[in-house]
Parts: sequence; C-alpha cells; structure tokens
Amino acid sequence: MGVKFTVYFENEPLSQRVKPLLPDIPAYFELDRGEEECDFECPWPDDPNWCDFPFPKTPGKVYVFSGEGKEARCLGGHFFGRVAVMVKDHDDGETITLRIWHELLHAVDMPADDMNTAPSEWIPSLFMRFVFRVTGAIFRNYWERRYYLYLTQKLE
Repeated sequence: MGVKFTVYFENEPLSQRVKPLLPDIPAYFELDRGEEECDFECPWPDDPNWCDFPFPKTPGKVYVFSGEGKEARCLGGHFFGRVAVMVKDHDDGETITLRIWHELLHAVDMPADDMNTAPSEWIPSLFMRFVFRVTGAIFRNYWERRYYLYLTQKLE
C-alpha cells in the first residue's frame, strides 16, 4: 500500500514535459494529475532561498513550476507533506524525475539527503561501496536512483 499525491503543473507545456516522466517514480507513490487550480503559499517571504517558492497549501499535493519570474534559489522542497519542484529549461528527464522523487521521499519522512552518510546500509557489496566512493560525484544520478529505490523499498 502506497501513499497518494496529486500533481499540479504551472502550465500545460510543463505538464507535457514532466507528466511522461512520472511513471519512472515507483508505484508506491500513487501520482494523480490534479485538474483544478492548486492553491499555494510562500511560507518564507524574507528568505532569499525560498522567498517566492510556491508550496501547495494542502498535504498530499505536488506543485511543479518553471521558476520563470521567481527569485527563489531552491529547486525543490517539502513542507508538512506538501511538495514543490522547480523545473528549469536545461533539466533533463532523469534530473527532473530524481528531483520529484527526492522531495516525495522527504514528504514521507525518509532521509533523502543522507545518501553519503551510511552507504553500507544500502550498498551491500564492499566492492560496490568502493565504486560508489570513487564514482559518486561523476555518476550521481545512478547512485541517487539506487538510494531512492532502497528508501522506497523500506516503505513498502
């Protein structure tokens, strides 16, 4: 049994770009497209990282936006079960997928930022831990995908 989130998009072109990527996120996260308008708020208007970063007002919602005209510096965030992700023009599909998955993991209280803290927990082979240490920065998306899959499997 998974957890359900409704995904909202800032505009139709962004929806057409991102929606085909959502099936790459494990089915534990049941992602439905919201058709109505998404109400959001900017909880930290004086923080330059988050000043106009739009978080949905309701838990269980994800808002995907372009960042055009926004000053916020962060690319993704979660706030009490609410998720928002900024997608830039230069982001490739894998980066977008991992960014959304990352924030969804945070929204269900998983330590998505702790990939480097204890690799022995999620990489069983000593040899593969060595490969991770040597190649982690170069092949970051590969290792993030493995780590997020490990975290998601812990939830199932």
